[in-house]
Amino acid sequence: MLDGRNGTLGVTRSVAERLAKRYGQAWLDSTVRLRHQGQERFMAQLELNHQIHCLHELRMATHFDYYHDKDPRQMHGHLDHCIETIREALMCNSGTGIVLFHWIAGDDKPYPDYNTYHQCRDPFEVLNWAVDRSVPIVAPLTKPANQPALQTPPY
Repeated sequence: MLDGRNGTLGVTRSVAERLAKRYGQAWLDSTVRLRHQGQERFMAQLELNHQIHCLHELRMATHFDYYHDKDPRQMHGHLDHCIETIREALMCNSGTGIVLFHWIAGDDKPYPDYNTYHQCRDPFEVLNWAVDRSVPIVAPLTKPANQPALQTPPY
């Protein structure tokens, strides 16, 4: 069941319309609407939730002998999707930390020091922000009869 603990947000129409400028009206029309405190909201989640999920899926794949209950064919497709999600996040955030190289005794090749300084967001602060804006979903979601739908999933 989806609820705020799983990152279900209810964003305003103005937020959804800003996102729709890139994708078009059909994309906006097919978004899931929720009622929260008497107001229309659009169902959403932070990308962080999806990125962490994908990293977890990759971790489980490296320990397939332990997490063997998944169908390998389904897992392969999901992992391809997750690798692409993580690649996009890395490319979009373009880490600019400087990695210096050092000489190591007994080695004639430079060695990188990946222990770089990072100025990070506090992920718990981000997640708390999302929880404060979460919309509890207490019943299964059903598509309204007149609700437009996309022809294919938006990968």
